[in-house]
Amino acid sequence: MTAPVLERIVTYPVKGLSGLDRSVAVIDGRGLPDDRRWAITTGALPLNPKGAWTPCQAFQRLTILPTLTEVEVTEERGSLTLRRAGMDTIIMPGATKPDGDQVKAMFGPTARLVKAAAGRFETGYWDHADAELSIINLNTVEVIARAVGRPVDPGRFRGNLYVRAPAWSEFGWLGRSFSLGDAQLAVMRPIDRCRATSVDSATGKSDINIPAELMRRFGHMFCGVYATVLKGGKIEPGDRLAPLVDAAPVDLRPAIGQPTAPDLASWPRVARVREVLHEADDIRSVWLDDPLVASGSLNSFRAGQHLRIDAFGGKGGVWRAYSISGRDRGGVRITVKRGKGAGSRAIHNLQAGDELLMSGPFGTAVLGHDSHPVLLASAGIGVTPHVAMLRELAALRDSRRVDVIHVARSECDLALWGDIVACVDALPDARATLCLTKGKPDLRPAADEIASHAEQSNAVLYVCGPAGFMQAVCAAARHAGITDDRIVTETFATPDVDTSFRDPPLPGPFAVRFRRSGIDATWTAADGTLLDLAEQHGLTPAAHCRAGICGTCRQKVTVGRTALLGSPAHVDSDGTTLLCCSVPEEDIIIEL
Repeated sequence: MTAPVLERIVTYPVKGLSGLDRSVAVIDGRGLPDDRRWAITTGALPLNPKGAWTPCQAFQRLTILPTLTEVEVTEERGSLTLRRAGMDTIIMPGATKPDGDQVKAMFGPTARLVKAAAGRFETGYWDHADAELSIINLNTVEVIARAVGRPVDPGRFRGNLYVRAPAWSEFGWLGRSFSLGDAQLAVMRPIDRCRATSVDSATGKSDINIPAELMRRFGHMFCGVYATVLKGGKIEPGDRLAPLVDAAPVDLRPAIGQPTAPDLASWPRVARVREVLHEADDIRSVWLDDPLVASGSLNSFRAGQHLRIDAFGGKGGVWRAYSISGRDRGGVRITVKRGKGAGSRAIHNLQAGDELLMSGPFGTAVLGHDSHPVLLASAGIGVTPHVAMLRELAALRDSRRVDVIHVARSECDLALWGDIVACVDALPDARATLCLTKGKPDLRPAADEIASHAEQSNAVLYVCGPAGFMQAVCAAARHAGITDDRIVTETFATPDVDTSFRDPPLPGPFAVRFRRSGIDATWTAADGTLLDLAEQHGLTPAAHCRAGICGTCRQKVTVGRTALLGSPAHVDSDGTTLLCCSVPEEDIIIEL
């Protein structure tokens, strides 16, 4: 494959403002010189001493100050010049320090310009403390644009190095080292995207919900990769990103352990098909080698979880979720029934050596390890997560009572039953019941019989299979008095999230109290979401997707109501809301 070609080099002298194109650049030991060396503080958070890296919540950003797009950054006679129409020009770092009043006029009443400490081992004000260089694949951006149906300016992703390579192939560079011109780089981590990428860099308006579009169409929220510098040197457009021959794999532990980094399981990576096995008529198992397994990508795996798979060339809108039916030291197994959909047909066309994008494991419908007996009820291909659960129980020699009830049409439709029998035989108190129903409908167990069995044995009921089977068994279980905490099920569906931006239903003002932090604030529509408001007041709640998908920013609302933008729903029944996409409808108190 032809090596990726460098097409553009950009530095961003002031964090949050426009970048400067370079025809030639020198990468030093900490990236491009002067990249994010300056920043505009808001006063919301104190800066770390001596110009060291500080969280982004301390600075003005496009998501809270869209007028940053109106500021032009140029280099003139060795000084940076900031211009905004109708305002005094700011020249820095010339003989005169930036005037405080000018800075406040341009960027807000609490703003001031600050500079990170100079020196080989000091960072710039990057998004993460180790984000020395960001690399954006222009072909990937073009695929995203086609998927959303409108042009997407690559500048939204604020990359340092813009390269051209097969779309999404950058996720196959993780943990590898490359030469670029006279420099050498190691690719450390994919870049998770936040709401700043939703802002049009020309107008300052939020017009494309990039994180939500990525999740909806590609099953992840990443675009681009971060690299660290192994050896400094001169680079220029036209240079090729070439793998270093015989280079040892890069130690990714520092990048994985970075406190602000996304969880390793969520990283999209290029997996290779190790083996394809025929299980039954129209059912195949595919073993996938995970390139990050040595770095711990599967360490968090719990039986019952699933992967997100894109085996369709990353075109958008056709990724699918598949339960993990087994794992070993090198990777995982998925077992898929051929159907009419693009997903299953693509999986059934895979051959050993093929590559696809995967991320995970994900999911909360997992095997519990309390003292309750276990009842696994499945139909058809719904057996797959239960096989993984049985393998885990067998490996632990679990002493609990375990019952398996599986429904299939005939032996021709029966997959992984040998795995089930082997696991049941290895357990001290387990039994399996197989119901083959073709021509024998009376053998199909009734939903209320399954529910009665679970109720009488005080078991946790795990249910998986076609929607009708799952709905009937779960309804019967609840009717039998089994509480929801003893019913474990999960339904896969490609998220059809609302990716549009919506105005708040009410303009405010409303009083917002962040109780545990002891902060009282006033919200108006101009403040954005509750997450935006929290960050404006120096709080740093956990937040990943900023699109209402991942659930990371969920917080308890003890007083008042909120509205989820893009949805008629208010505070959830459990009294929580998603800060990243919710606004108040009255005075509220949040347990943050």
